[in-house]
Amino acid sequence: MLKNGSPSSEIRQQLAGAGTTSFDVEPMPPGYSHLGVAVQCSGTGKWSASLDGVGGKEVSSDCSLNGGAAGLFDISDPAASQTVTVKVADGTDIWVTIFADSPDEADK
Repeated sequence: MLKNGSPSSEIRQQLAGAGTTSFDVEPMPPGYSHLGVAVQCSGTGKWSASLDGVGGKEVSSDCSLNGGAAGLFDISDPAASQTVTVKVADGTDIWVTIFADSPDEADK
């Protein structure tokens, strides 16, 4: 999905599950202000991801095993732990990559 070492991204966790699943996420490393979620999932349905405490913002896309899709959440307190919830239909397998991102770094 993502490769560590991108100029402005750092992979934090890679996880797998089935059905709607919540993941605890470690605090962002210094200098990072966004949490990214990339999802691949089985089947022909859709997935959505939300970050607890971010005012109902949600990212979503169709399930795919070919590349997947990703979304970013602005983190108001990067030093705090976060919880990401990925929603899919029951029985759908998911593979999730959680990454720290600092979009402004790419512009420097």
